[in-house]
Amino acid sequence: MMLCATGYVIGWLVIKFIFQWDYEDLVALTFNTGMRNISAGAVIAITFFPAPVTIPVISAMLIQQLLASFNGHMLQRLSNKEAAQKEAV
Repeated sequence: MMLCATGYVIGWLVIKFIFQWDYEDLVALTFNTGMRNISAGAVIAITFFPAPVTIPVISAMLIQQLLASFNGHMLQRLSNKEAAQKEAV
C-alpha cells in the first residue's frame, strides 16, 4: 500500500514542480507512477500455489484500485483550486 501511495505522491511532485507539464500530462503520468501491474503475481499464485496464497495478491489489487480512485479525486480537487486561483488573479 505504501509503495503505491508513494508512487502517486512522488510522481505528482516531480511532474508538477520539476517538469511543470500541463494538467492532462500530469494526470496520465501520475497514474502511471502509482499503478503497479500485479496481474503476473496473481497468475503465478493461482497456477503454482494453493488458493490461500492468492488472497494477498487480490487484496493488493483492491487496495491499488482504491488508491487510484482517491488519487483521481485529489487531482480533480487540486485542479479546481488552481482554476479558481487563476480566475481570481
